[in-house]
Amino acid sequence: YRASAAITVLNASGQPLSGVNVRGRWSGLTSATVSGTTNSAGVVKFTSAATRNRGTFIFTVTLGSRAGYKYVATQNVETSDSITR
Repeated sequence: YRASAAITVLNASGQPLSGVNVRGRWSGLTSATVSGTTNSAGVVKFTSAATRNRGTFIFTVTLGSRAGYKYVATQNVETSDSITR
């Protein structure tokens, strides 16, 4: 089993923001810290490591950074989500 997380970053006007370095953490069935950069649609995708076990995958965004912008976690629509397989 694997899980995927798609993170969308928008600016204060609700427009997609490209070039944002997003860091996150997998927990639950797998454990890893990951990072990636948003594309022109403001999206970055992460896939967990594979496991043979059933259970819950959890992904949590820990940071977003880009010159000229400040990450404010309390403004996230969602910071963490999970899926059970």
